[in-house]
Amino acid sequence: MYIATGEMIRHIGAGAPVIGHARIPWESFNLYQLTLNQAMGIVVRPAWIAIVGSPYVGPLGLIGTLLTGIYFRRLDPILRMLAVAFGVISLYGLLSAFGTNLGLAYVNFHLPFVNRIREAGRYLVLFVIGVSFLSGLGYSLLARSLKQYDGRRSARMLIPPGVLALFFAGIILWELFHKGDVRMQTGFWVLALAPILFLLGRVCRLSGYQQLVPAAVFVSAAAVVIPVRGFSVSRSDLNKPMNLLSHKVIQNFASKIDTSGYRVDFRDTAFSNRLWAMNASYYGVKSFYNQLTPQPYDQFRFSNLTNIPHLREMMGARYVLCGLNNSPTDGDAKEILETEGYRLYENLKPMGRITLVHRVAGSADNEPEFINTIGKGFDYFSEAYVTPHDFELTRYFLGSAQMLPHPRDRITKIVDQANRSYSTVESDSTSLLVLNEWFTPAWKVRVNGNNQTVLRVNEWQTGVLLPAGKNRVEFEYRPTLFRVLMVLNRITFVLLLLFVILAIVRNARASSSKRQSPNQLFS
Repeated sequence: MYIATGEMIRHIGAGAPVIGHARIPWESFNLYQLTLNQAMGIVVRPAWIAIVGSPYVGPLGLIGTLLTGIYFRRLDPILRMLAVAFGVISLYGLLSAFGTNLGLAYVNFHLPFVNRIREAGRYLVLFVIGVSFLSGLGYSLLARSLKQYDGRRSARMLIPPGVLALFFAGIILWELFHKGDVRMQTGFWVLALAPILFLLGRVCRLSGYQQLVPAAVFVSAAAVVIPVRGFSVSRSDLNKPMNLLSHKVIQNFASKIDTSGYRVDFRDTAFSNRLWAMNASYYGVKSFYNQLTPQPYDQFRFSNLTNIPHLREMMGARYVLCGLNNSPTDGDAKEILETEGYRLYENLKPMGRITLVHRVAGSADNEPEFINTIGKGFDYFSEAYVTPHDFELTRYFLGSAQMLPHPRDRITKIVDQANRSYSTVESDSTSLLVLNEWFTPAWKVRVNGNNQTVLRVNEWQTGVLLPAGKNRVEFEYRPTLFRVLMVLNRITFVLLLLFVILAIVRNARASSSKRQSPNQLFS
């Protein structure tokens, strides 16, 4: 969310978090790296190495990659370039995963952007992607070679595939009968895939089904070896009684409250408020907490301010769910619902998503200063605090409107979505429109079609100054980096499409020239 601004917090394993785009400390940079004696985990024992981005590609992946090397000279220039590129990427990912054990970590630590990767094992994602491409290319080249064997009947062409097949069979047998790995035996039913495909092809008289059967044999044999990853439902947190109770409680009140423009605060000592918020998000309920990394640093700090009076109401908390031993920070909140021992309260003065004010009450130089102000209380429905940098400009812009009543103010919502808020605002005097969303420069605003400056309001909120009269205001969340990456994504897609079209055209011209050659000989 804050990738474009750097105002985020990232949790690095069990160590101290990193704020913004600060460099990861060296002691946290090489968490979960491969050791040299784990190199064999690329081919054998898929469950051996418990690391994010497992290095296991298996015999199928290794053999396919070797096939690409064997038939490399037969590739056309474009495929040869792609094979080299993916080969370099996969090799770099594998060597980087060893961290300090092969020394590449000392280089990566000083490379921009690369030094944001907090675990050496995560480079294995690049390795697996590269091997997947190379193995797929290798098996396609093997199929082409076997077709040439059908035409030439040359036994020498079968020697490399035969050696690799024996190598593959040896690894599979070793995996199946390895001591202490008896759980693989339960996966033998996958081997029925090949005969089932064969029978279906014969019964349904499908054309070309003979070519699918060998592929099914290879895939099912590999599936027997590779264990199913993940946790069963019985072992996951989902099945815990407290988590199931939280879902039941949220289901009971989610459809009975206004979740479109307001948030729900959670106060419970028996279950984490972050877990409450995460479960509530499945039902369209917004709150102040999350379990993400990275996450906005302002929002992370705000989530820890749980006992400041009026603060949650100003940020849109219309409802408060309390446990048995908890109560709302606002003593005037009214209980409206009780379910499963939990009580749901409604605050009397929650601030909506859009509010129009005409007075600037002052400036807040920092977060503690504003917390002290909000703790004493102020009328956030009619006045607001801005930064010292914007204070004089805002006060001058609002001028005499700060002293006048404004009974004719009117806000009409046009679009009200998570990343967009369009509305028409009518007022007899200048005003400050407050959007009750976390302030970030990624929020952009247009007033009557013209870009305007986004103001930081009430420390955490977003605002814009409006002239008197009728104005169309369009808030949009548009992170700059996200837009740049989307453009690069589309450019990459177009380039790959051009490469494919060029390869098809070249192959079509080559086949047409081969067909014309015999005709020229006999003409």
